[in-house]
Amino acid sequence: MANLGLGVKMRIPAVVLAVSISVILSSCQTTAQTPENKAVVSQIPNDYKQQTVAYFKKTLKDPYTVRDAEITEPTVIFVGLVNGTTAPGVCVRMNAKNSFGAYTGVEAFSVAFKSGKIFLVNPPLFDTCTKANWRAFPEMNGSQ
Repeated sequence: MANLGLGVKMRIPAVVLAVSISVILSSCQTTAQTPENKAVVSQIPNDYKQQTVAYFKKTLKDPYTVRDAEITEPTVIFVGLVNGTTAPGVCVRMNAKNSFGAYTGVEAFSVAFKSGKIFLVNPPLFDTCTKANWRAFPEMNGSQ
């Protein structure tokens, strides 16, 4: 056993194993157009834009002040191991006002779908949205 300071003793192989598992899991997510990813993306509902707008209109503090909204094409979203690893979804980014009436700056969200409905909205994990092609999403902007 190695003494790691602060009186903590830990087996070095356990640390190596934990780090190895973390690296392996973080490298699993990819948005490349593999046959498996195309199959996942094909499961996205046709009304994904309308569902996304409705979700944010319901959950944002001041949805009528959204500006600079953008969306990606449907892609594979990493949803965590508990939720089945991946799901079809889109990435959305926007600038909206908070409770104090100030703009928060552009924030990104991954919106995952299951059985035709939104089931998980989170900040993007790993590289889910970093390599995406963004396009304007006027349906989210302002009081539309």
